[in-house]
Amino acid sequence: MAFFAPAEESGAPIKILAFSTLDGEISQIPFLEAEIDKLPADVKGRITIEYLDGPLGFPMTAENEAVLDRFFAGEKAEGELRVTSFFTQDRLPAENVEILRKKYGVDQFAMRCAGYDRVDIKAVFQQGITMNNCSGYSPISIAEHALALTLACSRFDKKRVGKLIKDMTIGIVGTGRIGLL
Repeated sequence: MAFFAPAEESGAPIKILAFSTLDGEISQIPFLEAEIDKLPADVKGRITIEYLDGPLGFPMTAENEAVLDRFFAGEKAEGELRVTSFFTQDRLPAENVEILRKKYGVDQFAMRCAGYDRVDIKAVFQQGITMNNCSGYSPISIAEHALALTLACSRFDKKRVGKLIKDMTIGIVGTGRIGLL
């Protein structure tokens, strides 16, 4: 896994704390474990991972802090990589980003989704945290949802009440990866 590269090379521990691992998302857990299984044995032996059902809230809850206190307890080892993994319901405003970096020494946010609209990107970069996401996560579902919202909105536009969709011209502005689907 490329985002572990510095810790892989240094021989340092890698600690991963994954929030929001609910039943509806359980299929991602075996995927992550399968990716870890591909790593060399000496690297796998240095990875500690824990899965949490609940989300990281804002403000950060006492339960969140208790788990973080326990998981990231003690001094950070030289070269140790501390990763927190998040999904769509987790909240990362500047306050949470600062706490995760300064109090817990988190180095990286691994987003298990395409979007990061609930993340204060400016704060992430100001704190020197590396962040990655799954940019190819569910593009067809995203395209379908966008189209469904467009159609729903067209029904509530007062200028178009009573018009059938077959009589409308609907276009897509922007043809990135999702727009081309």
